[in-house]
Order: sequence, then structure tokens, then C-alpha cells
Amino acid sequence: MSALRKMLAAHDDTALVALASAGLLRRAQAAQDAVLLSETEDMALLSVEGYEVVLDKGGPTKARCTCPATGICKHVLVAILRLRASLPLQGGPSAKAEITGLTLAEIEEFAGADWPQALRIAALSVKARISEDDSSCLVEMAAAPSPVTFVAGSGLNKALFDGPEGRRKRFIAAAALTLGGHALPEVAEAIGAVDATLLHDAADVVRRAMVHGLRGDAALAQDRLFDIAISARADAAPRLAALLRVAAVLAGRLSARDPNTDPTDFLTTLAECHALIRALTKAPSDTALTGQPRRDYQTAPPMDVVILGAMIWQASSGARGLTLHGWDGTRFVATGPARAAGADPTFSAKAAYRQSWWRGLSPQRMTGQRLHLAAPLLSVDGLLSQQSEGIEGGGPLTEQDLPFYDRVEDAIAELHAGLGIGLRASTRPQPILLRFARIASPRFDNLAQTHL
Repeated sequence: MSALRKMLAAHDDTALVALASAGLLRRAQAAQDAVLLSETEDMALLSVEGYEVVLDKGGPTKARCTCPATGICKHVLVAILRLRASLPLQGGPSAKAEITGLTLAEIEEFAGADWPQALRIAALSVKARISEDDSSCLVEMAAAPSPVTFVAGSGLNKALFDGPEGRRKRFIAAAALTLGGHALPEVAEAIGAVDATLLHDAADVVRRAMVHGLRGDAALAQDRLFDIAISARADAAPRLAALLRVAAVLAGRLSARDPNTDPTDFLTTLAECHALIRALTKAPSDTALTGQPRRDYQTAPPMDVVILGAMIWQASSGARGLTLHGWDGTRFVATGPARAAGADPTFSAKAAYRQSWWRGLSPQRMTGQRLHLAAPLLSVDGLLSQQSEGIEGGGPLTEQDLPFYDRVEDAIAELHAGLGIGLRASTRPQPILLRFARIASPRFDNLAQTHL
């Protein structure tokens, strides 16, 4: 068996679908047989339906056909099927065994500068779908825009991935990590800038989504926005990912002719995406623009925290959770369970309000109480980890314990000073405490038909 035929024999039907499509493969299988004109150890020339196809050691992706089609055409697939049929590959390691045998260092060497992003993608895709065929193995990851297909004997370099060429290595490396079940090392927080190719692709998707969403196929806009949102999240741009998800949700509603969806909201969200992409192009490492892929919690000195109240929330992107707001004597802090969009469909913020959060303490029980945290784990932006181990400290609350404002104007000025402006403004809710000037008796509003 020549080296060329041996390589092509490893491309089973799953690999050919990954190269082209299932429909194109079916048409190739139904086509008349190819005529082999000449063959050497590393090259074959075939005639298929009047066109000439050249296959060499570069593999199917480097095949050449004289037809006007671009990419992998039907004639190339027919030629591969012709050569593959004569001497099918017998024995040898499977693609899955070959990839799972790679060490973490070998995968890292292949990924190169894309290694941090590969780790993120793998971490977001722990429940990847893996399907194995005769000599190929397909890995579908939640954080990848398309599957990765490994072919026996082809290693990582010739794995098949129908996605942006500039981000090919990170997705292939992530698929290898997922397939091998490797324990993922921690990703340093100060990882480089958001990928320029991602921003270019996202800008293109947003521009096309405006046309498709309003005058074309809104479902197509939804699919493309969702795919690029997944890539943005994996590329450490969670803020952009969340905005793109919101736009995808709105596009889906427009596609379904939802009467409660205003096209203006869709345009507004796309405009926000466009503005953020432009800002990230100028400042791709600014965490105020990228958002935080994850938080680092550091051990803080013991503290007493007054839990002021709880808030159930759900973002337009689909993320939801329960936030407990507290005051530690010098600043507002927060804690509570949350889930990303599409994660853990069984999670209920209402149920979490009654479930244990800190050492047997539920949010319902903590609200309005003073707690003592002996070893709090605190992030730089004032979030307390669930591992902080809180216990009730007891004692009634007094006005002196809390930072009340007497004038609304003072509170607003303080908020403006702390929130920032423009795209760098904080997107998290900021609590303030206002002292009541007076409390009036409740009354019934006849127009609104509600009690005030």
C-alpha cells in the first residue's frame, strides 16, 4: 500500500463529512467511478466526470480539481472514495487511541501561543460529545463553533476543523485535552489580549446580523451570533459574549414573529456589540471592557458583615442567580449562587434562597443578620466566595452600623463617582441606603389598580 493510499484509507465517512458535508458525500457516493490516470508513492491523478483531480501527500485539504468549485468538491470526494476502496486500512491504532496517548506537554507544544485559550475552551466543554468511527474520532465541544475530527495517522496537525483558520490550533488542542481527559492546569488571570481575529469575525457577524435580522433570515442571524458568542466566551471576552447572546435571543424572537419583541431593541443591542468590539480593538487587554473570565479569591482578615437583602436576577443573555448584598463596615460586598447562560437547567434562584449557602445558613436566614467571617475569601471587586464559612454573630443592628444617605442628590453623586462612564462603567448593580424622610400610609391607586 502506497503512503498516499494508506493516508486516504484512514479517512472514513465521518472524516469525509467533516471535510465537506453529508449531502456532498452522498452525491459523491452516487456518482460514477473515477478513472485512475497515473499514480506514484505520494501522488495520484484521476479523471472524474471530465475534470482532473490531483491528490498528494498534502492530504484531501490540499487536493486540486480543475472544476470551478472552491474548497473540497464532489470530484475530490469521488477520487478519495476510488483510492480508498481498493485497499482499506487494516489494523493500527484508532484516532482516539492516538490522540489520548499524547501528553499534556505535546498538546501544549502544538497549541503554542493559543494554549491559554485552549485550556479555557476545554474547561467550558467538559461534557463534550465524542463519537468514534472506523478510523476517525469526532469531538463536539460546547465552546467550539464546529466539531473537531481526528483521523488515524494524522495527529494534531491534520485534524479537521471547519472554523476560523486563525483559531484552529486552540480548538484542536482543546478537543485533544477533552478526548484525553487531562487534568487542566490553572490559567493565569493576566492572560494576553482578546484575539484580534475574533474581534474581526465578531464585527463581520454583527454587520451581517443587522441585515439578516431585519430584512433577511433572522434565524441565520441567530445562529451566527450564538456561534461567535461561544467563541468570545472561550477567548476570555465574557462581556462581549453576553451581549452577543442577547442579540442572538432577540434575533430568535424576531424569527418567530414574537409580537412582544421590538426590532429597535435588536438594533440597539447590535449597536452596543459594535461599540464594544471597536473599544476592544483599541484596548484588548482592558478588563473593564473584556469582563472577567473568572475571579481570584484571596484570604482577607476576619470581618463582620451585615446582610442587607437578597436579589433574584436574570440577564437577557440567559445567565441568572441570587445575589446577597452586605456591608462590612467600610464597603458593600456581595455573594450568592449564579449560573451562566445554558448551564445547569435545574438551577432555581428561588429554591437557592432557601438552601444552605454558608455552613448551614440559607440566604433567607441570613438576610437582616450580622455574620462573622473568620476566614473570608474576597475578590478585588468585593465578591465573597461560598467557601468563606460564615457564622451568625448576633446583636441588633443600629443606624450607626450602616452608611445611610440623607439626601438623594448626595447618593447619586457618589454613585456617579464610583460607577465610571461610557463602556468602562460598571455593569454590576450598586446598592445605596437612603434614610426615609417620612413614611406615608398606604393608599390604593385607582388608575394603576394597585396598592402603593
